[in-house]
Amino acid sequence: MAHLKEFFILSLLAVGVFCQNDDEEGGLFGGKLKELFGDSPLEDKPLLKMMLMKNLFGGAGGPGLGGGPFGGGLLGGGPPGGGLLARGLLGGQLGEGPIARALQSGNTPAPLLRAMMMSRMAGGGQQQPGLLRALVLFRLMGERMGKKFIEAAKTAKEDSITHVFQTSLACDCAFEYIDDEGNMKGFVFDLVNAVCEEAGKKCKIIYDLSGNCYTHQTGEHSRAGVGLLAHYYDGCLGWMQTKEREHSVDFTKPFWHEGNSSHFYVKSGNPHGFDATSIAGKKIGLIDGWVTDRVCLKLNNKEVELQNAIYVDDFEILFQKLENDEVEAIFMLEAYAHLHSGMEVAGDSLQCGSGNFHVMTGEDSRCDCWFDEALGKMIESGKYYGVCQKAKRDHGHKGDIKCMDP
Repeated sequence: MAHLKEFFILSLLAVGVFCQNDDEEGGLFGGKLKELFGDSPLEDKPLLKMMLMKNLFGGAGGPGLGGGPFGGGLLGGGPPGGGLLARGLLGGQLGEGPIARALQSGNTPAPLLRAMMMSRMAGGGQQQPGLLRALVLFRLMGERMGKKFIEAAKTAKEDSITHVFQTSLACDCAFEYIDDEGNMKGFVFDLVNAVCEEAGKKCKIIYDLSGNCYTHQTGEHSRAGVGLLAHYYDGCLGWMQTKEREHSVDFTKPFWHEGNSSHFYVKSGNPHGFDATSIAGKKIGLIDGWVTDRVCLKLNNKEVELQNAIYVDDFEILFQKLENDEVEAIFMLEAYAHLHSGMEVAGDSLQCGSGNFHVMTGEDSRCDCWFDEALGKMIESGKYYGVCQKAKRDHGHKGDIKCMDP
């Protein structure tokens, strides 16, 4: 118990002297001690303060903490009444040195006290306070070592993470497709692998519905899908940036220029006589989450009633609804029109989105910062264009490689 008492008092001293702010109000009993014991740790507790001072400096009531494992050097180890700091650090037989008098006065500013103690330790003396020196070194090095430890832990955690990206395999083109062996291939797979290698990250790409990245609910503002919100993946590949989407998601740098020309499409021969200039009351098929939505139509002065905007999960269902006369027309990007042969364009081209493909990420995604940084480095170094050239050889049979201009 005696040793625990010594250690507790020594800890209070170390905190009070070396861990407080440089304000004159704190003194020995303010500053960082308040973080341990409250707003007024000792100043409003005279009995506790008196007990601590007695043990620090000794007195008529009995010996201080001169003996024990902390005796000698730091604690003094002098005769009864010598006190914790009577010798070694404070100097003097009974704590009569300048540091002892400064502490007992209660009026000496904390910065000056620290300077006096540091000078005492640096000056040598008959006994070197090894434990206090260790405390000082710990104080000086602890923060730096702690930061290094935290950074090392963060790095180790990051190295263990596999970043997951989503693709909907929508276009069956050079951007993304399934080869004859059933493997997912295309420019976007090559690029993501190269960016992750550049950043030193582990990554993989999975298939999921586009509506799990971004979704529309009838009568509501479109928003991020469950896949991004629930962190099924870190980002969705091949999405155009729009003002509405920016309300709930973020975007990386663009890496593919698809174009934004969009059209109404009807069954070959236009059996229902669909007129793209007058769509009121007409059922229009749309793909959930895509840039070709009611908002784009409205921006192009084409208003579609809520009940007539028919959202579906993918192109296969969209084309089925057109063939089965469940909708009179569908609205989609021109770049994907090759996916169905039994339809024709109705009306003029409309513009939806920026025309560039990005990785679309959630607001709290783990990947957007490092992905952007690594992609930027690849563009500056020319590695990005190397991926583009290789893609022409590997995937050119599926269509044009539409990389961003230098």
